[in-house]
Amino acid sequence: MENVDKKMRISAFYFPIYNLGPSKRFVLWTQGCDIRCEGCISQHTWDKMGGIEVSVEELIKKMIVSKKSGCEGITISGGEPFLQYGSLLILLKEIKREYDDILVYTGYRFENIKNEFKSCLRYISVLIDGKYIKDKKSNLIWRGSNNQKMIILSKKNVIREKYEKYRRKRKNNIFQRFKFENEFIISGIPK
Repeated sequence: MENVDKKMRISAFYFPIYNLGPSKRFVLWTQGCDIRCEGCISQHTWDKMGGIEVSVEELIKKMIVSKKSGCEGITISGGEPFLQYGSLLILLKEIKREYDDILVYTGYRFENIKNEFKSCLRYISVLIDGKYIKDKKSNLIWRGSNNQKMIILSKKNVIREKYEKYRRKRKNNIFQRFKFENEFIISGIPK
């Protein structure tokens, strides 16, 4: 394993989640966001000093244990995951050995990711990019506003085909509620 003694500041993680990507997933919400979209459902993730600090190694172990329990994919959301680029890159490299399906949300545009965080892209199967824009609410699955794109990066046909059928699918607005660090959290993307 690469230098997994790195830490990440996170808001929460949970398994199983069924509404932030196809199938049964482990979802990690990072802490800290400098984009701060108006109307964001996750404003509690904005504070860079909020949440808790967890080692990348511990997160990897939890993701691997989840796979043994039927986890089929990983979703990383935020906050803004790319604010913790070094730790994110290590995490992505390690979990790509276990999972073919890794979906990452970012408020940055794909063009910016290609320029500033290109080394992460080889480990990401699908990227959902773009700020949430309150006045452009989307009814497309896994996207909060119409400007957000689902970019399929995986070269594997099975992943490409799985996500291609969701590209134009409408939201079903299923929410999940779970407890993390003695707080109740709701997962999902509202209309």
